[in-house]
Amino acid sequence: MAGLVFIFIATLMVFVLQLQRQRDRTAKEETRAREERAELVQRGRAPQETRRALLEHLRSLLAESGITVDINADQGVLSLPEGSVSFIEGRDDFDNRHGDSERRVRVLARTLAQVLPCYSARPPEGADYCEGQRSEVLLEAVLIEGHTDKRRHQGPLGNWRLSALRAIRTYDTLLDERREPLDRLVNRSGRKLLSVAGYAETRPVDEGDTAEAYRRNRRIDLRFIVSPPPVAEVEPEPLEKTREAMEARP
Repeated sequence: MAGLVFIFIATLMVFVLQLQRQRDRTAKEETRAREERAELVQRGRAPQETRRALLEHLRSLLAESGITVDINADQGVLSLPEGSVSFIEGRDDFDNRHGDSERRVRVLARTLAQVLPCYSARPPEGADYCEGQRSEVLLEAVLIEGHTDKRRHQGPLGNWRLSALRAIRTYDTLLDERREPLDRLVNRSGRKLLSVAGYAETRPVDEGDTAEAYRRNRRIDLRFIVSPPPVAEVEPEPLEKTREAMEARP
């Protein structure tokens, strides 16, 4: 009888120990999962915070040169309103009669050349283009976007072609002023950062039908798209080790 009691107690102790080990393992897994989720949240915030700092830096530098821009940090957009850069009505030529638009785009080119190499996967060789600290969060693309107002312009250029050609004109002027390093900036995949897009009147910032709304909607936007740091690759455990771990579980 005493032997049976001893066996029962021993079996119960083994069961309790296994249950405790299982609880400890579960607690460690939950802690690791929470840490991984927290890391993912932080990694998700880092690109947005980096882009916000980039936009603020560019706005500050351009303000020093007397150029006013608008930024939308949530969307990653630096906007050149008509008061800073304007075009002749119905054409893609800069309107230099009121504010020297082309000169301002050339100042923008010099500013971008000063800052963007810090966010490029492979800065141009032969010169220290990045004056600041290299960023871990890199740019995926910089889109130069043309936008028109909602009026249908007369002549051979419709709003779609007009917005695209104005974006191309801005792009060409940027590279004409600072082909080095702007044309050599690339993302992690080795693709060039700068590209162009035209949206006609489809993305207004003001839905109104007033002259002021039209003026606000005629603009050139620079949209900065960032990519997070690459996730470190984890080497998989050998198959035999994984099988042993599974067999050891109660």
